[in-house]
Amino acid sequence: AWEGFSPYDKDNPFNSLTYNQGPVTVFVNYFREPTVYGYGGGARTTLLGYFVRVDYGQGVDSGAKQKGLWYFSLGMDF
Repeated sequence: AWEGFSPYDKDNPFNSLTYNQGPVTVFVNYFREPTVYGYGGGARTTLLGYFVRVDYGQGVDSGAKQKGLWYFSLGMDF
């Protein structure tokens, strides 16, 4: 979702920041790719009656890879 006619519009708030430091206010316009995505993989199994899941995921924002994250989950059937 975006505000305005296009996500690539320079007036889109996604592409601007405002910094306030005392009596000084600075407006910065910069370009960020509005399409972000992530990818990863994982494994799921049952161990001693518990559901165990281990996943690894990594995101890409404006063409730059983000730090990958490991997820571990343990649960029961209900």
